[in-house]
Amino acid sequence: MSNKKVLLHEGRLVVYCYDADSFEYTGKDIADTSPLDPDEFLIPANSTAVKPPEVKKGKVLVFNGKKWGYTELKKSKQYNVLSIHAREHRNTLLAQSDWTQGLDVPEYVDRKAWRRYRQELRDITTHPEFPLNFTFPDQPKNKKNGKN
Repeated sequence: MSNKKVLLHEGRLVVYCYDADSFEYTGKDIADTSPLDPDEFLIPANSTAVKPPEVKKGKVLVFNGKKWGYTELKKSKQYNVLSIHAREHRNTLLAQSDWTQGLDVPEYVDRKAWRRYRQELRDITTHPEFPLNFTFPDQPKNKKNGKN
């Protein structure tokens, strides 16, 4: 690629990277100059010198091989990865609090508070901004000197 066709930043070519499978925008990088021709740049795999447009709310940038476009966030790989990680963490928190629901738990354990907490964990996927902008509920405090 000739540097005459691209805009340089401080003499270096900025490239825009995308995921190899989904072609979703992942960030930017700097291309190296060719050791054989200092007027040429080596564009890394899964990147382009084509600058993407501004990100729109609820959308993800996707490169089609020639230009950038948009896809719905909920259909994106990024969304799915965030959702998987949030669900895995939720499942871990549920597993870690299973002991609070047994009939043989110490009296200082507030089983009703823990039951509410566990339901809030189960309901987290119904939050309108899940998995992008939500918080996990806080664990309840026990009735007196006990573990959380």
